[in-house]
Amino acid sequence: MSEMNKIITEIVEDSEQLEEYPKLFFKLKVGYLQAALKFSDSNIPEEEGYIRTLRNCLESLNRIANNSGDAAVLYEDFVKHSFYFVLYDEKTGAKDFNGGIILHGYQETLAVELNPSNKPHYSIHT
Repeated sequence: MSEMNKIITEIVEDSEQLEEYPKLFFKLKVGYLQAALKFSDSNIPEEEGYIRTLRNCLESLNRIANNSGDAAVLYEDFVKHSFYFVLYDEKTGAKDFNGGIILHGYQETLAVELNPSNKPHYSIHT
């Protein structure tokens, strides 16, 4: 990991990380991430190229953070198995942007999709 601004270091303190997503820091209740991954892996098959799993979205967010020199901090969203995130510039500590990784097709999300599907799937919203 590159040297991070002191502000970012304090924000990500006590966060959880997964080896495959080195730019993502999870500030969640114990078991939240594992439950969401289990739900996604069990209920969302990768088919037809447009159905997105949670792992697809985490990979995309990790790539975005890596390419922009940011660190992404993820928190629990009010939608079950969904996440709110903030991307921070690693050098300055400034917020670059925020958004969510939202589970659609499971419960009301209050989020709009251009190509909605009735099947459970994840999407990134900014």
